[in-house]
Amino acid sequence: GERVAVPMRVRGDWRMMDTKPVTNEIDDTVHARMLRWGAWAPDGSVAFSALGRLWVRRPDGVITPTSGDRTGYAPAWHPDGKTLAWTTWDDVTGGRLLITSGRREEVLPVTGQLVQPSWAPDGDALVVLRGVPGSAGADLSSVAAFDVVVLTRDKRGWTSSVVTTVANPGSAEAAPQPTLWGGRVWIAESRETEARKPSSTAWVSYALDGSDKQTHALLGGADQVIPSPDHRHLAWRAGLGVHVARLPASPREVDLSGGAAPAAALTTARGQWLGWTADGAALTWIEGDTFVKMPVAGLDDASIEPERVVAGLELPRHVPSTIIAFEHARVITMRGDEVLEDATVLVVGDTIQAVGRDVPIPAGATRVDCTGRTVFPGLVDVHAHLHYTAGDVLPSQEWRYLVSLDYGVTTVHDPSASTDTVFTQAERVEAGFMQGPRVFSTGWILYGALSNQASETPTLDDARAHVSRMTGYGARTVKVYQQSQRERRQWYAQVCAEEGVGCVLEGGVDLWQDLEAVVDGFGAVEHNLPVAPLHADVRALFAGAVAGGRVGTFYTPTLLVAYGGLTGQHGFWVDDNPLDDPRMLRHWPVRELQAMSWRRPMYALDTELNHEVVAREAAALARLGVPVTLGAHGALQGLGVHWELWSLAASGAMTPHEALRAGTATGARYLGLEDRIGTVAAGYLADLVIVDGDPLEDIRRSDDIFMVVKNGGIWR
Repeated sequence: GERVAVPMRVRGDWRMMDTKPVTNEIDDTVHARMLRWGAWAPDGSVAFSALGRLWVRRPDGVITPTSGDRTGYAPAWHPDGKTLAWTTWDDVTGGRLLITSGRREEVLPVTGQLVQPSWAPDGDALVVLRGVPGSAGADLSSVAAFDVVVLTRDKRGWTSSVVTTVANPGSAEAAPQPTLWGGRVWIAESRETEARKPSSTAWVSYALDGSDKQTHALLGGADQVIPSPDHRHLAWRAGLGVHVARLPASPREVDLSGGAAPAAALTTARGQWLGWTADGAALTWIEGDTFVKMPVAGLDDASIEPERVVAGLELPRHVPSTIIAFEHARVITMRGDEVLEDATVLVVGDTIQAVGRDVPIPAGATRVDCTGRTVFPGLVDVHAHLHYTAGDVLPSQEWRYLVSLDYGVTTVHDPSASTDTVFTQAERVEAGFMQGPRVFSTGWILYGALSNQASETPTLDDARAHVSRMTGYGARTVKVYQQSQRERRQWYAQVCAEEGVGCVLEGGVDLWQDLEAVVDGFGAVEHNLPVAPLHADVRALFAGAVAGGRVGTFYTPTLLVAYGGLTGQHGFWVDDNPLDDPRMLRHWPVRELQAMSWRRPMYALDTELNHEVVAREAAALARLGVPVTLGAHGALQGLGVHWELWSLAASGAMTPHEALRAGTATGARYLGLEDRIGTVAAGYLADLVIVDGDPLEDIRRSDDIFMVVKNGGIWR
């Protein structure tokens, strides 16, 4: 009747694929790789949005800014080819619809969250989508619906009227494009289908008074539905490919996805932001930093190649011009167990120039007294979810970025985000258009389950195409998720190893998938192994991947949402009240923080805490050489990163120094940036957290923040 452990020993032999290190860099030049919209003028000029601003590229390659220091979205050329309609958004003043002609600018009498303007063929009317007021949340994606607004111009000016209201397609999705033709408004409409199945799309039209709704075409799960200017062709994106069909003379509920009319599939896994040339002779789209144009004649002639034009928009990375000396500090350098006492950290521009006790300080330097304080590297959150907002109009300043800086998070990696949003915002931060941590991401996951945006992978070449698509936007890691066949997952690991791209896997609470990832050479396993405690065989498998100095598979346990039991955040919500933390109230939308704080989960603190068991196993793996990183999952922006850090250092788990290393230097290795960030040493970028007290004595001092430094700039 007693439980007795039976000693046993088993020899296991595994054929382990080597994990290739991620290659990454922080360039002094920001290369705009995430272009959006792309409107072609008759003279060959292209208006487009990049880094959240509006630009025009002339045929000779010269690029001029159109929106100035404002955001700029959704350009649409007037039929005359000289006047440009576009929208802007400011977090304080809201949105505007503007018309630019040369140096002349006109603001139209419509305000709100505005997107997708389009001209009537005669140029005397515009249609635009306007988010309905009264949204429930702080993010632009929380708008419930869009009004379809038509603006007409006469000698007295502009007047507006609402034609109808259409549903918001949701977080991270671009709004549909309305058009004017034949005295009607045309727009794609999303329709719900059976539970757990992707929605379908219909192309419909309305009379200008909102009456006489007609359905013209059914398009499966299409998005970005764009008719040609002469309404002879219809283009749409479905299954990550671009499709074009010739429209019948009087289409009435023609199922174009079902082959009721001839259609051509032009690309696979590449095209976005569809459009047409002004004369309707060619379809256009964007592939990363490249504008693509395909003549209509090429739809039926496979020998005709599309024209490709690389935008070539480059800007300098923002670097401060300051010199700052942080004096008399305790410095946790992350060079082994090194801790310097009464040291000076000298920062010139964005770089640490010197660290030590006898560092000469240049005249004119700003001196910061750090007596009684500790300096450690900026935190690196490698599993941060930050980017759930509208898929087209973006905030002028992302509030989550400010909260991240408030809590010393200077670099983030988002392993599942809207591609358009995350890479646009990342480039904005690097160029100095927005405050925030350094942002890396996988963009959209390479999803294998049923979805309109699924990354179907029947062959190795398809895996190559999907990885190439993401790296074209600037991704240096990709995330494989719900790809049910191991062979397909292995293809992704193979391709990423060949390309020097990080390949991370989320096993979806499937222990065997997690273990296969280690054997198959995946760069990282995201989320914890769903079984704890671990036995020696699993530990040995992970340790085998790093044997002989190999890179191995990184492990990000995300303790705040730990699988296999009650998640770690539950306990912190019982003990801590973020509303009592003044630093949380600096940039968190108060109403949303109140909603999270006022209704708390119940938690039995006298029971075994699941996330602490997982943390102890993560510590055991780390001591075997397995690289363990910090990932807070966006469970609570800002303070949640410190909850995750404290969880890593739970009772019987990591020491405070080990936990801080997981949250700094090991995260830098995860991103292939161990020579640039994650360490306080000469030549590294100046990302620093300065706290009162000593977090090596008490890890919970990590959020007693005196000052944060990111890229050499002080953020208090």
